[in-house]
Amino acid sequence: MHKFYEIINRKGIDLEMIACALNISTKRLEEILELEDPLEQFDEMQYGEFFRVLDIPDTSDTGDVNMEDIKNINDDIRNFDDVISSMRKFQKDRKFLNIDSRMEVLKNLYNEIDKREDDIADALRLDLGKSEEEAFLTEILMLKTELRYLIRKARKFASPKMVKSSIFNFPSKNYILNEPYGLVLVVSPWNYPFNLSIIPFAGAIASGNSVILKPSSQSKYTTKIMEDIIRASVPIEYGYLLTGMNANEISMREKFDFIFFTGGEDTGRKFYEKAARDMCPFVLELGGKSPAIILDDADIELSVKRLLFGKLLNSGQTCVSVDYVYCSEKVMDRFLKEVENVLEKRYSSWIDSDKFGKIINDDEYSRLKSVINEELEYQRNIGAIKDINIENNISFDDKRRKISPVVFVTDEKSPLMKRENFGPVLPIIGFSDVDKVLDKINSKKTPLAFYVFSKDEKKAMEIMKRVSFGGGAINDTIQHIVGEVPFGGFKDSGMGKYHGKDTYFTFVHEKTVMSKSLAFDMKVRYPGEDISLIKKIFG
Repeated sequence: MHKFYEIINRKGIDLEMIACALNISTKRLEEILELEDPLEQFDEMQYGEFFRVLDIPDTSDTGDVNMEDIKNINDDIRNFDDVISSMRKFQKDRKFLNIDSRMEVLKNLYNEIDKREDDIADALRLDLGKSEEEAFLTEILMLKTELRYLIRKARKFASPKMVKSSIFNFPSKNYILNEPYGLVLVVSPWNYPFNLSIIPFAGAIASGNSVILKPSSQSKYTTKIMEDIIRASVPIEYGYLLTGMNANEISMREKFDFIFFTGGEDTGRKFYEKAARDMCPFVLELGGKSPAIILDDADIELSVKRLLFGKLLNSGQTCVSVDYVYCSEKVMDRFLKEVENVLEKRYSSWIDSDKFGKIINDDEYSRLKSVINEELEYQRNIGAIKDINIENNISFDDKRRKISPVVFVTDEKSPLMKRENFGPVLPIIGFSDVDKVLDKINSKKTPLAFYVFSKDEKKAMEIMKRVSFGGGAINDTIQHIVGEVPFGGFKDSGMGKYHGKDTYFTFVHEKTVMSKSLAFDMKVRYPGEDISLIKKIFG
């Protein structure tokens, strides 16, 4: 709609800034603005946010101003300013030093989550179609395990740690003290909206910070239950969930002492730029095209079962999901046959069963349909290399936003190899030379995860050493993120880490304090003293 372009140009507003506030790509925003009625493409939160960023009142076709919406936005800002003031005073008064109070907050948060498990599962079902089992295993259980760990370990982590002193400081003691950064922003995504929100939120509180949590507007049911849980268990000076029409704008406007972002590259880049402007530390958890390699000595039956689990969990909407597979040509036929068997045995009821999830929103659903259709056209143009799910067997449910698992045997030029698929679509490429495969992987952007399937652990480990990635597994997928081990991206797939002790230490500054004895003073450090003995011993 050209009138919006006129307003944007007149006010000098960057389209990228609007897209970031709406949590969509700039390209998608441009497509929407070209439509006859672009506002129909926005959900309730995006609708209000659009007018908010443009700094104009929401008007109907008659030009009447919707004053109630404007009033709500202004009220939200005033309320948030009060929250920030409370948090900054809490940090200034050093009240975070009370570790007992922190532990009490974490215990209350844990108990509230424990009490509301059924409500959490219902919200995840409404947002993503997750089954009760998947919701518990991938979101609730992982979170409760992390919370129990923090409650058990945070007191020890918070205590000063004595470390060995240098002989040049004899006699002295060295301590490392942990100080929270202060005001922390946690920005979380929609694909695991409970897990990826509350784990860093809880870690920042355990470390003594005051935390603003800004979840995705796409997972609105989970956001609502999180808001209820946090309000019931976390004092406002410790943590606050920021939502509403102006949440994106507020989070970009406020100056924070630390930012923890999980999500897509486009929005992550905006928050990275904000962190640079604010000169604050930053953790960036992205995704990427994560490959798997099937070697000719792999246990095909078990490998396929574990690989498809990692691919199809949450309908493929997982940052560490297998995005594409390189399979040795020596075992390709056996591999494809087993893929067919597992899909038929475990996933054949995908469209009709409540055990399998749905695509998060209409935009993502349309994108995936388009990607699949592009690949089908590509396969026809090159003479249909092979595909397991032939065109007639690919099922779509537009009403429920469900797509049956789709597996293609293709090549490097496939449309599926251009970007992260992030859905139940899996390209498989045959290979005869593993060295060439590793060269291809290393020529692409650094993936968040990497998987190798082989009975020879030593050979698989050598392959692991030759590829850059965030984290990975031999003979399994996704499970490497479980437990007290660090999880995070590397290079293109992000920076920083959490889980286990890193969920605590990511959010603190470790500062060194030396305590020097008054009983002895090493005179050689002063001007005019003879240092020949020091040079003889240590030089």
